[in-house]
Amino acid sequence: MITTIHLCGRCSSEQVRKNGSSGGRAKYQCTNCGYQGYLHPAAPDRAARYAQVEKLLAERNSQRSIVRATGVSRMTVAKLAKKAAQTAPMRPRLRPKKAQRKRWEVLELDEMWTFVGRKQRKVWLWLAVERASWRIVAWVLGTRGTAMCRRLWAALPARYRRHCWYHTDEWPAYAAVLPAVRAAVAEGDEFVLLLLLAFRAAPRKLA
Repeated sequence: MITTIHLCGRCSSEQVRKNGSSGGRAKYQCTNCGYQGYLHPAAPDRAARYAQVEKLLAERNSQRSIVRATGVSRMTVAKLAKKAAQTAPMRPRLRPKKAQRKRWEVLELDEMWTFVGRKQRKVWLWLAVERASWRIVAWVLGTRGTAMCRRLWAALPARYRRHCWYHTDEWPAYAAVLPAVRAAVAEGDEFVLLLLLAFRAAPRKLA
């Protein structure tokens, strides 16, 4: 026969008795010190559910699907997503691929407008995407001027600022920043456009 002994959370005494329930969870009272509490504290369960939410966010699940799967509130999921975004590194650390060490890289650069809060607060998202792997190697958020293009250039890892071809949409800011001999538009920037369209459709996952 297995006997479970419950200890008081304050004085560790075994002199505890049942003291009703709340929300379907049993409560107890210590007859030694008078402390009242739950038999099964919520903190460990909450920590486990938060860890599950962080894993689902890393897998790019929508926030409302995470709410349905874990039972965590929508606002809590949003706070955990914001915390994860703040702690993530802004610039990627990329390993050189053996297949591309001896040939030039190809980057596609483009910009997309969006807004924050309301449409009057328009901002531009600049992306640099590696054509071979579809990886986003750099991004910046701001205006559509030459200054933001220079920030995008500075955000590129060093290996993409040399021995690399750049495909753009012929926006004048690119001509002022990118090396003229390596900027090309002949093949277009269709891959980065697909990513920008996916970003526009992403908020629908929240519904």
